Amino acid sequence: MIDIIVIRGDGDRTGQDVVDPLIGSLPVALARGRQELDDQADPLQPVTVVCLFRVGLRLGNAVRFQDSRRGTWTGTIVGINHSGSGGITSTTLQLRRKVIE
Repeated sequence: MIDIIVIRGDGDRTGQDVVDPLIGSLPVALARGRQELDDQADPLQPVTVVCLFRVGLRLGNAVRFQDSRRGTWTGTIVGINHSGSGGITSTTLQLRRKVIE
């Protein structure tokens, strides 16, 4: 079993203990620990955006939006759905972003 301790910044934010028998290599363990810390680092807000069809989007990609009301913001893709109707294909993205006040 692989034990990983990940510390960022001042070391004042800790993630949950990860116990997963499917983690069998060091790169996987590092990625999982990094994700746990990222989830604990800042409060995240779910956002759904519908846009024209985009090729090459992947889960985990960071995307930047120019919003006329909120300005420019960046989110991480956690869900992708493509749909078509009337000859137009659209992409619905589920995102997580830092809470904008």
